[in-house]
Amino acid sequence: SIFGAKATAALKQAALANSVAKLFKDGFIPSVTTPVAAFDAEECDFDDYAPITMVAWNAPALASLPGYNIDSALLRWVCAADQAVGNSVGGIWFENAAGDLLDFVILDPPVPMMLMDQVLEWVPLEFFPAG
Repeated sequence: SIFGAKATAALKQAALANSVAKLFKDGFIPSVTTPVAAFDAEECDFDDYAPITMVAWNAPALASLPGYNIDSALLRWVCAADQAVGNSVGGIWFENAAGDLLDFVILDPPVPMMLMDQVLEWVPLEFFPAG
C-alpha cells in the first residue's frame, strides 16, 4: 500500500542518518558482493577530496510513481585549484555510520576531478514503491 511505502521510507530515513558518501576511482567495477575493503582500496585521493557525511535525510515525499522518495542534501565535491594528484571518478559509494556498505552508483561517463573548478554534484535518492 501507499501507506506501507511511506512507513518503509521513514524507517530507512532514520537508518541512513550519519551515512557517509565516498568516491571511487574509474576502472573499479564493484558488484553487490564487493566488500567495503575493496571500495576503500579504490577511494579517490585527489587533493581536495574528502568524504561527505549526510547527517540527516529529508522526510518521505510522495513520488510521481506510486510510492515515496527520501533524499539527502546535494553532495558537492569541488577542485579548488589544479590538482597535483587528480582522479577520474568512477562512482560513489555509501556507508552507514558503522562503516557497512549501503549502496553504490557507477558514474557513466566518469567525472574528471583534476582541474580548478571541476565539480561533481549528486543528490542521493531512494524510492520505495507502493504495493
